Amino acid sequence: MKIFKYELRVLLLEIMSQINTQKAFKVTAQLIDNVSKIPGLFHVVMSSHDVKISMQIPKKVFTIEKNKEYLIYLDSKPISNEEILNLYMQGKIISLYKNDKFTINISVGGLIVNIETSEYNYDFKIGDDVYLAIATAV
Repeated sequence: MKIFKYELRVLLLEIMSQINTQKAFKVTAQLIDNVSKIPGLFHVVMSSHDVKISMQIPKKVFTIEKNKEYLIYLDSKPISNEEILNLYMQGKIISLYKNDKFTINISVGGLIVNIETSEYNYDFKIGDDVYLAIATAV
């Protein structure tokens, strides 16, 4: 019985490590500005105590509301739970910086997503495909 429990626990830990590669940030929309040269394109800044996310989003695709909380998901693999997501994107990492903060710049169809975080435990490289998703925090 003890051997079975141990094998089951090891199996569960392996499954969890494969599933749990995704990072979720709970952020509040702080700034929403029109991009002056491109009508219908908004520059959005969302942040929390450990992350700042800046992105360009076409208003026709998704509207971010100021002071509303959102969950931003980031992963190197496709993100599941699509039924709860408001916006799903795939992009490429175009630059990485590791100083006092970890900064990732991602191109999503030519639009830029910038993520600054104090966490350094990412295994990304320039040119990697990444998946981003936004969901309204409940």
